Amino acid sequence: MSTSTYEPEQQKPRRPRGLRKSGREIWDDLTQRFVMHPHELSVVLQIARMADRLDQLHTEAAAASATTVIDQVGRESAHPAIVEARQTALAQARLVASLRLPEDDESDATGSRPQRRGGSRGFYGGAR
Repeated sequence: MSTSTYEPEQQKPRRPRGLRKSGREIWDDLTQRFVMHPHELSVVLQIARMADRLDQLHTEAAAASATTVIDQVGRESAHPAIVEARQTALAQARLVASLRLPEDDESDATGSRPQRRGGSRGFYGGAR
């Protein structure tokens, strides 16, 4: 992936069918700003589909009368749409991170993407 524009012999990838508003916005934004390899485009498609799914889940959760439900055994638990939205958002964030998109202030002519890891992972030490 690079931040350069598509060469004349390359075509900007066509937006897949079935994406809704949020998914189309994500697809269009990322494919206009970055030249991507096919495997990266498949990740972008999944990110876009997840954005549409999150919109659906948020609508479903908002329409529910409560944020909790009573299960078959009588226990109170989180509404399934809220649980699914949380899990989908986490998966989407992981996919976005896997693309290693450059920050706006990190963009340079090479389109390089520095690898960053969170502090919770720690560091790898040598064998002792």
